[in-house]
Amino acid sequence: MRDLQKRIDQVVSQRPSEKTSNWATNLKHELPEFNRLQDAFRQAGIVQPTNLPEIQRLLKEASQSVPPRGGDVYYLAFDNNAIRNRLYSNFIAPPYEHSPRYNLRLAQQVKRELDARSEKINGEFLHAFRDIYQSFSVPRVFENQNVLADRLRQLALAEWNAMLASGTCESRSLRRRRPGTPTDSDGLIIETYAQFAAKPCRKVILFSSDNDFVTRCDGNTNLIGVLVRYPSKLQSEYHVLWEYAARLLYQLAVIYGRIDIATESGDTVYLYGVWYGKSTENWRHEHLKITAPSSESKVLDSLRRDLAILEAAAQKEA
Repeated sequence: MRDLQKRIDQVVSQRPSEKTSNWATNLKHELPEFNRLQDAFRQAGIVQPTNLPEIQRLLKEASQSVPPRGGDVYYLAFDNNAIRNRLYSNFIAPPYEHSPRYNLRLAQQVKRELDARSEKINGEFLHAFRDIYQSFSVPRVFENQNVLADRLRQLALAEWNAMLASGTCESRSLRRRRPGTPTDSDGLIIETYAQFAAKPCRKVILFSSDNDFVTRCDGNTNLIGVLVRYPSKLQSEYHVLWEYAARLLYQLAVIYGRIDIATESGDTVYLYGVWYGKSTENWRHEHLKITAPSSESKVLDSLRRDLAILEAAAQKEA
């Protein structure tokens, strides 16, 4: 990544102009920084919150409350970053049929942030990228697809949709503003949840990884701000279930466009998270595109066999 940034600066110095300066800035926005890699490990569930036991105690308390006997009705709410980090899917969603199911609430202001879109990758941008990164088939990967910032929003939107599909989730809009209500996004999100929590016998547990956001929750009746803390550094090695590893591969492929994996058999496979013609359904179902340099790839043969088995099992169940 550093080599690519140096190459961009080199080209700009060779062709100094406002135009080259502008596309250089746009190109650098498409180069994921290291914190994106850290985010991917969080979003895959491989890196867990450091205060997960505290969160689990709160969830247990919420599940044991009995409203008919005078207990409060608990609701779980989420800030933008808690949704991006897939806190619900990784650590709250019921793993089994008889596991506790929680009442979820989502602020529509969060959805508006996830719906924002910048631009498609086309035209000058593709030409500039091709000049810089000649060994990479840029049009085949990025043409008419979303820029990095928008792809990250789409990843978060998939989590939003998973929560809505849980059967116990509702979205909330800000009904009216109290005098002095902040007009910033965080303020509107907090006010939305605070309005809902103000009704008697309700408690709203609001998760966020933003310390200032959680502090601003204080002073609102029955609104409990919980700071979700994560390690600041990645470990050198992780041992995880395949489900988490597969999720990590998907996250990385969407962030970087394509990741190359060298296998023990000597083959290389390419995992595309973005490709020309990637459809709404591909995004909705979080599909990857897998290719190999050779049609005789042993890995592709194994994948074809596995896919045939899965398809046969699905037909048998149907």
